Amino acid sequence: MWQQRSRALFLKCGDRNTAYFHTKASQRFRRNRIIGLRNSLNVWCTQETQIKNIALEFYQSLFTSSSPTNFDEVLHKVQPSVTADMNTLLLRQFNREEIEIAMKQMAPITAPGPDGMPPLFFQTFWSTVGDDVCSAVLDCLQNCKIPTDINRTYIALIPKVKSPENISEFRPISLCSVIYKVLSKVLANRLKVILPSVISENQSAFQAGRVITDNILMAFETLHYMKHSQSGRSGFMALKLDMSKAYDRVEWKYLELVMKRMGFADKWVDLMLECISSVSYSILINGEPSAPFFQPGALGKGTLFPLTYSFLYRGPS
Repeated sequence: MWQQRSRALFLKCGDRNTAYFHTKASQRFRRNRIIGLRNSLNVWCTQETQIKNIALEFYQSLFTSSSPTNFDEVLHKVQPSVTADMNTLLLRQFNREEIEIAMKQMAPITAPGPDGMPPLFFQTFWSTVGDDVCSAVLDCLQNCKIPTDINRTYIALIPKVKSPENISEFRPISLCSVIYKVLSKVLANRLKVILPSVISENQSAFQAGRVITDNILMAFETLHYMKHSQSGRSGFMALKLDMSKAYDRVEWKYLELVMKRMGFADKWVDLMLECISSVSYSILINGEPSAPFFQPGALGKGTLFPLTYSFLYRGPS
């Protein structure tokens, strides 16, 4: 247990002295402990209640939808790319084998979510808990309904700087329940099969066999050509955009419309939206979760949503 708490995965083949793991875990606790934060008025706050309120205010504001209504200018050139055969593949009957494969694909020891259990527990005692896990996951997938307790997510705050004073200086890490991770991984495994056929060849993020650094080289070569080209300069323009928290600000409605324009079946779209809209968040402050809150406008984290993010660029591009 102390090895898990220390997160010292590099010691798999090294010294397993328990005292080491105690020290390592204690160091992590001190480093990650939040002793105070500055609020919106730049006032230093040290009380636990004040710190929680600052974090809640920040993330509720971050995840709040701007309620846009006009998507036509962004979506009018998105062409259908998902065929009827692809939809049949996505919507075939879910089965126990897919769930077992998804469970085996998960890293055994990860930070636990609200259920308090790492995947290792379920993998080790699969003969005991497997039937219940499969029953729960299949019920969610077949009925397109995910209970709130399954999709409750903890947001752990990891310091990005040595001595953070503002909530923006923490990196949020989403901790989900194992049941939800398995459920989303089953969907992700199906989506991965068709994804290379429906996204741009230039989209290399989150795709097996594609290297994201290739796009850096392509950008460099493009700018080099623009700089040294002797003709057509009047038609060249380059934009460098830094979109703060762009992933977290994706609108649910936009995701729905993009998937429908691409040709995804309504049932698949409903499954994806259920995974997003059923989530509730609690922020972990020094190991203690805040009261859960629902927030329209948050796309979510985990195995499934980085894959969906890869085709959301179809509109702007």
